[in-house]
Amino acid sequence: MKRGVVIILLCFLCTLASGSEPYPRFTYGGECSYIGSFLSGKHQYFYAPEGFREEIRENYIEYHTNTEAGVHIGYNFNPNWNLSLHIGYTRLGKWHPAIPVTLRATRYFGTDPNKDRWFGFVDFGSGVSIKDRPQEIITGKIGGGYRLSLSRCTKLDFIISFRLTYTHPDVVFYDEIISRDQTITNNAYISGLSFGIGITF
Repeated sequence: MKRGVVIILLCFLCTLASGSEPYPRFTYGGECSYIGSFLSGKHQYFYAPEGFREEIRENYIEYHTNTEAGVHIGYNFNPNWNLSLHIGYTRLGKWHPAIPVTLRATRYFGTDPNKDRWFGFVDFGSGVSIKDRPQEIITGKIGGGYRLSLSRCTKLDFIISFRLTYTHPDVVFYDEIISRDQTITNNAYISGLSFGIGITF
């Protein structure tokens, strides 16, 4: 917690230090998104409680809604390019919560950073699933949106993106969770669209 406060304070001081420039070099802010997941699949190979091997391999269309909230810090290389680190909290469909950590590259269109403008971005990273025995996830997004310039250092973003996440949900066989020791393969993916709003300072 203290480390996070120090990082935000440093970004704020760096923003003040870049006051002579037409835009701040260091950025920070928050983002909240509505996620509609529609396509997912999994491949699970494991030992059933009775001792025999069981394999589940399926892809299915099933709609789930979730939300994601997070914070970010970044750096403006020039008026058109920003690189930022995003940390959030979300739930992956019906499976489990997760904490994604991604690196996002954003391209802003237009030459004046103090005017409203369109942007596109791509981000990719990892994270951890939140369950009894946490495991790593891999996640990424590609999208864009429109930025409203409220002031030199305050921007409001409206965002839409396609996202894809690979994870390892619990293996469930007839309502019984199979232990990781009895699991041979457990891979899954979930994809969907997200609509969000963000504030950047």
